[in-house]
Amino acid sequence: GRSTCSEDSRPPERGGKLELIFVGGLVPRKACDLALRAAAPVLQNDLAHFSVVGDGPERSRLEKLTRSLGIEKAVTFHGWLSHSEVLSRMRSADVFVFPSVRDFGGGVVFEALAAGAVPIVVDFGGPGDIVHPEVGYKVPLTNESEVVKEIEQILTNLADDRDLLS
Repeated sequence: GRSTCSEDSRPPERGGKLELIFVGGLVPRKACDLALRAAAPVLQNDLAHFSVVGDGPERSRLEKLTRSLGIEKAVTFHGWLSHSEVLSRMRSADVFVFPSVRDFGGGVVFEALAAGAVPIVVDFGGPGDIVHPEVGYKVPLTNESEVVKEIEQILTNLADDRDLLS
């Protein structure tokens, strides 16, 4: 069997929770609130855990949001972490949820892919060019509630069928 202490240990058992991660500044344009809202159903059903890596002016609002959605036990706010720590978190994550529509770089999406996390991005700018169906999911840029609904659907499907991750 695989050594359990290997850095890249995704639990193979089906019962394991989906590990979701968001990495970025907690500022309005990064849209972490959309990620949390989209993940709420799988988090409420105890099917996933969500790591939020980053900090910023939106943090207390986002923490309030998790309480109002009833998902605060399933979400961990890590604040800023060192780059190597971020990469190791990405390696143990299943899905990188990045609904920002104002990020032209998308460098962090490359990092997620390199770490083996499946990215879910909004089809816009840099991230939309990087992510294609073989490597991840793109949701159309429509409006907030549509984006939330699309991402929610993808996360629900992934929680249902972990084989989709590969």
